[in-house]
Amino acid sequence: MAAKKKVIPTVEATLSALSESPPKGKQKGAKSFKKLEALTAIPDGLRELWTWSNGFSRMFLRNADYFTECTDDLYSVDQAATVLKRNLEAGMDPQLLPFGGEAGSGDSLVLHAKTGRVLYWDHEEGEADAGDPVAKSLDELLARSAKLLLGV
Repeated sequence: MAAKKKVIPTVEATLSALSESPPKGKQKGAKSFKKLEALTAIPDGLRELWTWSNGFSRMFLRNADYFTECTDDLYSVDQAATVLKRNLEAGMDPQLLPFGGEAGSGDSLVLHAKTGRVLYWDHEEGEADAGDPVAKSLDELLARSAKLLLGV
């Protein structure tokens, strides 16, 4: 018998589930994306996420093995633009869009525009490890993180 393939909910489906009982810390959704759009195109999933909440403390569960450790914030749109501009000046691949990170660390969660993978950008190394993604997609990261947000 073939193994059943795990279905990962889309960003839209996960945000819909989270909206039924909004987690503590949810912010109002972004109204403008101009500052970030001046630097890069914004993938649909991130646009949906920022429209739902423009910043969120401890939103992402970076490592599935550590339930409450390795959590990262969702940047606001303006924070993402500031981090992107700084990282591009430091030589970051323009295909990488920062959208979250651990407050004060300088490191970021980035979405790779071509592959859709979520990677961890180490500001000291000046690179993201594409061989060891945080998640295969934003959908996967958000679905995993919803457990943390819902307290299950």
